[in-house]
Amino acid sequence: MGQELYGKYNMMFFPICVTGPESGFRTNKPIKTLDDFKGVMLRTGVLQTIWVLSRLAPSRSGFPAVRSIWGLSWELSMVQSMEPVHRLEREVPGDNEVLGYPAGLHQVGCVSDLMINMDAWKKLPPDLQAVVENAAMANMVWSYAKANWDAIEASEKFKAAGIQESRLDQQAQDKLEELCTKFMEMESGKNPDYAKIAKSIVDYLKRFDKVREHGGSFQIRNSPENLS
Repeated sequence: MGQELYGKYNMMFFPICVTGPESGFRTNKPIKTLDDFKGVMLRTGVLQTIWVLSRLAPSRSGFPAVRSIWGLSWELSMVQSMEPVHRLEREVPGDNEVLGYPAGLHQVGCVSDLMINMDAWKKLPPDLQAVVENAAMANMVWSYAKANWDAIEASEKFKAAGIQESRLDQQAQDKLEELCTKFMEMESGKNPDYAKIAKSIVDYLKRFDKVREHGGSFQIRNSPENLS
């Protein structure tokens, strides 16, 4: 589908890098319930996150004032120079630790890509096309493993620095999922390409549920706390 979409713009498309799940916000108080979002200033850079969080309740009730920030250098300068914020989010733990910057909320895996002008791509001989394609696939595997390893080390450093972990309760998770679904339906109604890709993702998740069930409670019983 990526090839199909970018092909409309005369480009060859290869995903080349994927990172693991983002871990939430860095906050100045625990965030466990929907009420805990009240009266906060949040900075984020993704349309869906902005749309979802701004609809947890009418803005007059004191729910998040959500600001969009784009571009890393601008984001860092905004954090350093503008009015105080209570919640910040960007990227995965490994990147956050290096940048001294907060973790992200808005994606379960950031995919980077390589785009090549289609006319230039067609001029490459088949052996060089194969080199590019296989290098892209190899880097996808490597980048995911590297991102997860970096996340382990970064999380350990966060803990050593005294950062405490809190988790959203089930009610909050259900509400956020409901709003995310509404956003996908809204965007799908406006953009056929979005709708096609969203449907593919949802169908995959439904089909993969059966595979996930095969692990059953084994994954819980054999959690790190139970292993020596």
